[in-house]
Amino acid sequence: MSLNEVNSILTLFRASIHLDHNVIRHRHRHRLETKIRRDRPSRSPEIHPRPPLGTLITNLPDATPNLQATYIPFIFDAPPATATNAELGTLRGHFALKNPHYTALADTCDPSTQTFDQEVMILFNSPIESYVTPSFYTHSKPLDGKLVPTWFFSAVQVYGTLSFPSSPSFLQSQVEDLTRHGEEHLMQFPAKQTWKISDSPKEFRDYKMKAIVGVEIKITRMEGKGKFGQEIKAGDQMGCIRGFEAMKTECGKDMAGQIEDSMRKDEGRVDVLEKEMGLVQGKKVKGKFGWYLTAAKGDGSMKDTKWPNVMVMVAIFILGLIVALVKC
Repeated sequence: MSLNEVNSILTLFRASIHLDHNVIRHRHRHRLETKIRRDRPSRSPEIHPRPPLGTLITNLPDATPNLQATYIPFIFDAPPATATNAELGTLRGHFALKNPHYTALADTCDPSTQTFDQEVMILFNSPIESYVTPSFYTHSKPLDGKLVPTWFFSAVQVYGTLSFPSSPSFLQSQVEDLTRHGEEHLMQFPAKQTWKISDSPKEFRDYKMKAIVGVEIKITRMEGKGKFGQEIKAGDQMGCIRGFEAMKTECGKDMAGQIEDSMRKDEGRVDVLEKEMGLVQGKKVKGKFGWYLTAAKGDGSMKDTKWPNVMVMVAIFILGLIVALVKC
């Protein structure tokens, strides 16, 4: 795997799979465009993912049910600069002691090491995702109607080995780091106004800490996928950008930005992007293959969208003429 692919999957993990919507709206310029794997990566210590909310999924053969899942906000610890290429970092979180999933895991762990001997998976989904209507496909919809709806999204799957560290300092550090991130980055409070664990009475803190247990996952591999129209025509991707921008919603703005980023990473689509960036969504018209949204110029005047159909008709006429000449 190339260093660029390694950087892409970690950047997706850092920039796309977290809940800091203020950062998301700035349209990150690096996105994972195809499914890639990261088992033994090149070193990339400069990338530090933000802690996202993940879904921990485990398979417990001796438990009922076998497959169990828990939503956990994680802290990601990047491997140190002196680490080997095989080290991918760790995730730190915590369980409620009364969580049945924790009980099932604890019963299965090696009692001496508190380590679960099977691989676990943590799934992170980007908040930027949406249904995509074929009506946005300005290029293809008027031509043949051979289109179906789809869904644009990005996600990362992290795999690793799970353990329950017994050290009180591990749990204390985990909740403090997670709280600090929430206050400073997600809430964006000034340093003097952030809430701290120490703000609660000690007796109350001790009582709440006894109700949770720390969990650590050493990452062994990662997989990721980002789907934002790479498989459709460039003109249809532009139609999606115009369509989502015309929705005038935060979701629409985020989707348009993500699709634009996808196009900028493809040299073959940058020219189309730059050429049509001045166009906006036009009228909704009904063609031979149903309704679709046209493109309009920035001043509101309509772009000629009939040319694709005219070109097809001309091609059919020329082909018919050639056939007629051959028969003669």
